Amino acid sequence: MQKSKQKEKYDFAVSLGGNCAAAHNLLYRKLRFCSFPFDWVYMKDEKPLIMLVDGFSSQFSKFLLKENLIKLDANPSHPDKIQYQDAYSGYVFANHFTKSIENGGYEEVKKTFDKRCDRLIYLLKNAKDVLLLLSLAAERNISPIFDLNNFLKNKYPNIKFNFKIIMFNCKSDSIEHIDNITILKFMRCENKDDYLETNKEWNFLDKVQIKKSFKCKLFLKRLVMGYLLGKKIYRERLRWKGL
Repeated sequence: MQKSKQKEKYDFAVSLGGNCAAAHNLLYRKLRFCSFPFDWVYMKDEKPLIMLVDGFSSQFSKFLLKENLIKLDANPSHPDKIQYQDAYSGYVFANHFTKSIENGGYEEVKKTFDKRCDRLIYLLKNAKDVLLLLSLAAERNISPIFDLNNFLKNKYPNIKFNFKIIMFNCKSDSIEHIDNITILKFMRCENKDDYLETNKEWNFLDKVQIKKSFKCKLFLKRLVMGYLLGKKIYRERLRWKGL
């Protein structure tokens, strides 16, 4: 009984996409304290999973480049947005573009995406325990996740990574644990509550807890950096004034 109440403690939790349900359910449970690059993207096939190793390796510098974006048909779920697919990574950006690329919609989206990528890389340099969550609307080949797991373990040897993968529309209900990877499969199809509220299948996140100490550490570091930056700017101003 005690074991079931035990919390899984992480410095932060990040969605790897698949669809928006992962980020939403983290947000719903107050487990998401900042935005990350793949919160609101989705995938049509396994290509984005394969490309994640390349992304983490290059700090996502090749993702969301203008020359690789392909305009898709309008998404009825997001009639006010213009949908693009990144041909390089395979990710579909359904929620991001309020204006077409031709009408100047790219620069702001790219700036935001890069900022979120930089944030993720920065947090990984300071973390010890990280949860990575992937949500899939249908059963997929997730072998690339094992490749990503091995890559991240080698790149960040001081971090304990934990993957949780939830898949719907599967042949049977099952939960499988392979080392630090948990795979949850459910027969039912996704519904609107997966995106707007929550469902019992997401209850595994109730055991997750984000460490307050990590957020405090980041806050203090930003405070100190802001103070030092302010002093540097002040000194530069004095120098230019000849004081």
